[in-house]
Amino acid sequence: MGHSQIARHTVPESKAAYLLSIHIGVDTAKNPADVFLFKRNDAHIVTAPFSPKRLQVEFDGLTGRSDLSPKSPMRLGAKTDIWFSGISVGGGGAAPRVSVDFELAEVEE
Repeated sequence: MGHSQIARHTVPESKAAYLLSIHIGVDTAKNPADVFLFKRNDAHIVTAPFSPKRLQVEFDGLTGRSDLSPKSPMRLGAKTDIWFSGISVGGGGAAPRVSVDFELAEVEE
């Protein structure tokens, strides 16, 4: 398609979220992809100075389907942004299509 889409979520105020699983698909007919999981605290602050984005997990050289379930779910506090981003790696071939789905459980704090 030639454009970017981002898998993103903001944890609502007075809730916490737990990242239960991540499902990543990369078009196997093209180059592998690196996929990154970022988070940013204090998502309600929308003017400088913001809280910095922080890399939480990096998945290198993915092809095909990867289903990941952490042994201990990652806790995300209220007003936290979480998102995934990917880049193509390898030779000069076509950029792969990458899809990311993730499952969160939100609970009252």
